[in-house]
Amino acid sequence: LGAKESDHTGTEAAERFFRALDEALPDGEAAMGAKELLDRLKRMQENAGLADREVAALLNAAPRFQDGLCDVEELKALSWPLIRHMRLSQHLFRDGGGTAGGVDVRAN
Repeated sequence: LGAKESDHTGTEAAERFFRALDEALPDGEAAMGAKELLDRLKRMQENAGLADREVAALLNAAPRFQDGLCDVEELKALSWPLIRHMRLSQHLFRDGGGTAGGVDVRAN
């Protein structure tokens, strides 16, 4: 990975993300409503360098219990892979080239 990619998806970015995630969603909170979750994700946005679309993606990806509450532990487990994938995909398309699974993804 180049410097630009590792700044947003590398070890330091992951550590910064997990520190902010642990502050926003401490262990022991198994479920919360969508409004509270959104408030907490917005608070962690600055600390982890999240974009608005990343906050929205996390909120939309949050698994829900039957009562509508968000499953915080499951969200924590899937959050970094989702954000990392979004950042890598954005970098690929922003730079205008590359392949995905051997398929050319550049616009012709």
